[in-house]
Amino acid sequence: MIQRIYLDNNATTALDPRVFKAMLVDLRGPPANPSSIHWFGKQAREHLIQARESVASFFHAQPEEIIFTSGGTESINLFLRGLGTKGHIITSEIEHSCVYKTAQQLESQGLKVSYLPVGAWGAPLPEDLLSAIRPDTKAIILSAANSETGVKLNLTAIAEIALEHNIPLLIDAVSLIGKESFIPHPGITAVAISGHKFHAPKGIGALFLRSSCKITSVITGGTQEHLHRAGTENLAGILGLAEGLRILSQDQTLISQHLFDLRSHFEHILKREIPEIQIHGEGPRISNTSCLAFPGIDGETLLIHLDMAGIAASLGSACASGAIEPSRILLKMGIPNKIARSSVRFSVGRFNTREEIDLALEKITGIVKKISKI
Repeated sequence: MIQRIYLDNNATTALDPRVFKAMLVDLRGPPANPSSIHWFGKQAREHLIQARESVASFFHAQPEEIIFTSGGTESINLFLRGLGTKGHIITSEIEHSCVYKTAQQLESQGLKVSYLPVGAWGAPLPEDLLSAIRPDTKAIILSAANSETGVKLNLTAIAEIALEHNIPLLIDAVSLIGKESFIPHPGITAVAISGHKFHAPKGIGALFLRSSCKITSVITGGTQEHLHRAGTENLAGILGLAEGLRILSQDQTLISQHLFDLRSHFEHILKREIPEIQIHGEGPRISNTSCLAFPGIDGETLLIHLDMAGIAASLGSACASGAIEPSRILLKMGIPNKIARSSVRFSVGRFNTREEIDLALEKITGIVKKISKI
């Protein structure tokens, strides 16, 4: 029987048993809607209040600055669309499609958008951001770490520029949270996160939005989420999200070291056994991500062979799966089409073990050498 090894943790992660236990407070009943005024509703409301306070504590924020959503995509859309279509915003060429495609759609409706280049470094540089600022710039939207390469943004420098110019800055932290510690710089106005990227459930996320920033609601109806996002709250998911962040507050240093050790061992052995591989991104990377090119081998073919051998990896963002074209992100970094097509992303998680990595390395090297001979 094939031993399956999951190395696609940037796509989604396994639910932590402690998170599942926290969710059972709501899932086991009794039925309760936080908006109801009877006893059952009041119990649910109390759980919601406590979870919001817990999430706010993670961001060093006030409870009213936390908006619960269905995930990172909705959080980013809430902010971007809430800004309207007048004026100018700055983002980059390698943002996740929920930023990139939304910005393009808003651009077609009149919004002016500047897309910062990234080059081989793999992240936009502070000096390029400075050059792109205009008198009508009303927001900057950038990812803390790229989901495909793991290359990190110079958050401090970017946030200081935003603060100095008094421009709201939204950080897409979906790929960063769970891999490394994060404390919002005063220059960061908003932060989008998604629970399933750090061992909390799918279908739940949050937008930390400083009270000084005003946006227009795009989901109207009831008065939930301080009028920012109407609809009955996903209480089980919210409880799971809060517990997931509590675990990170407690264990992030150990988690980051574990991820870094696994990733470093993985890359060291692969480079020793397959010297021709290339690691994408010259800038510093988050602790768990390896985006590798295997020159001369088609990435999709390699991925199929890996899956048959029991190893889960990815061609890039799960939201772009099925795309015929090579990764937009790699191409925007200046990577040749042929090399981009030979690239596969491996992302370790905190439940991966050294034994799993060693077995995966044995299988990967064997498969690559076999395909290379064909």
